[in-house]
Amino acid sequence: MKNDYTIDHGDIDLLRRAGMSREDLEHSLLVARKALDIARRTGADLDLELVGRGALFHDLGKTKTHEIEHGRLGAELGASLGLPEAVCAIMEKHIRGGLTPAEATELGLPVKDYTLARLEERIVIYADRLVDIIHDGIVTIGEELEAEERFVEILEENQKYRKNELTMTRYHGYHQEIQGLVARRGQIPHKETIQTTMACAAYAEAGEPCPLSPRGNEPPASEAGEKLLIKTLEDDFACAAFHEQNESCPLCRDGKAKG
Repeated sequence: MKNDYTIDHGDIDLLRRAGMSREDLEHSLLVARKALDIARRTGADLDLELVGRGALFHDLGKTKTHEIEHGRLGAELGASLGLPEAVCAIMEKHIRGGLTPAEATELGLPVKDYTLARLEERIVIYADRLVDIIHDGIVTIGEELEAEERFVEILEENQKYRKNELTMTRYHGYHQEIQGLVARRGQIPHKETIQTTMACAAYAEAGEPCPLSPRGNEPPASEAGEKLLIKTLEDDFACAAFHEQNESCPLCRDGKAKG
């Protein structure tokens, strides 16, 4: 795996300057956190900067529209802002998990092959759907790991997530591929993560609803809450790095690595 990666505040500022709403920014941060977590757990030789930035910017086009064209518009805007071609490709191709030319024609999008050729791209799209499942409030999820364990079942039972059979088949394939890599490496998420300890406790102390908890889907009610979310996510990245090396983690409440 290439060098680890932490979200750059400059990228967050760029999204704000582009006009991204607080709700969409929070979603993008959560997708970046989830994508990086999954990428690390696969143990594959991945470009983590592409995973992190691709996930963070995947919905850039929603600064223009929330319609299906937001993928194409995001890629165009990203190119005009000087973002790398590989990051812009994720924006354009993430719609429904990678469209075929026939699907693109049906949806009125430029006719091309939107296949997700890189594992980094597939991880971002998988993480995007997982974050929707965990935080939409449509499906009752006890902890984040449950969304991965029940992924296929949840898609089959909820048209919002599966869209159609072609999309369902693609997501099923990504799930099998990625979870297969994770299983071979023997990596699972920590069942008591920083999300449900330090993070949600900090939100409670600040009097803010916790958007990281499946039971607290409301966005932070203030600018202070938004800053707390960003700080918590950054701490989460650092915490994961400590645990990856099986070292004591100063960010965990007990200061010990959790297995």
